[in-house]
Parts: sequence; structure tokens; C-alpha cells
Amino acid sequence: MHDSSPSSLTFDEQAVLSKIPYSKKDEEYSYYESLIPELKRRQPSDTPRILVITDVQKDYDDLIAIMFLSEMRRLGVVEIAGFITNHEPALRRAKFLRTIVHLLGMGHIEVAEGTSGVEN
Repeated sequence: MHDSSPSSLTFDEQAVLSKIPYSKKDEEYSYYESLIPELKRRQPSDTPRILVITDVQKDYDDLIAIMFLSEMRRLGVVEIAGFITNHEPALRRAKFLRTIVHLLGMGHIEVAEGTSGVEN
């Protein structure tokens, strides 16, 4: 039986370091490495759980944010609860986002169609 009491939960720094897609000589490596002190400080239950509401496809900012959140999720920095697409055409946006979420390895995370964003 696995003991999940707070005293038995230890942060695996090597596991996080092994997920960094850069070598130590690359400037980007330090950005990833700077996450480690925060990850060491918190308990697994302290991981932020995020619900993303987006108008993806309207412009590129939402897509970039989703890609960033995907990487933070992969490293264990955040948990993504789900996605909601808003703004007309919300259904087309949801279909597009389902493809993106799948390609980013998050196909198990729900993508829902939200509102059209216009008054009837």
C-alpha cells in the first residue's frame, strides 16, 4: 500500500530536471530551473487547478497561452481542469481547440463550447 501522508510525499527534483527540453548551456534552461524552488515549497494539493475560458482562433494570444499552460502542466506546475470556448462561432472554436489539446498531449482534458458572446 502506498503511503500518501504529507511526510511521505517528496519532491523529485531529478524528475523535473529530466523534463527540461534544453541543455544546461541553453539560456532557456534557467527559466525552467527557476520553477524548482516553488515546486519544492508546495504540497501536491497546492497545485493550481485552472479552468481556461478562451476565444481561441480569434488571434494568436490564446493559442500561445494554451501552449504555455500545456508545458506548465507537463512539468507539474499547474493542473488544467478544462477549457471553454466562447465568442461566435463557439462550436468551431471548440472543435479547433479539441485538436490542439489532443496534439499537445492533453486529449483527456475536456473542451466545452461556451456562449456565442452576443445578445439574442
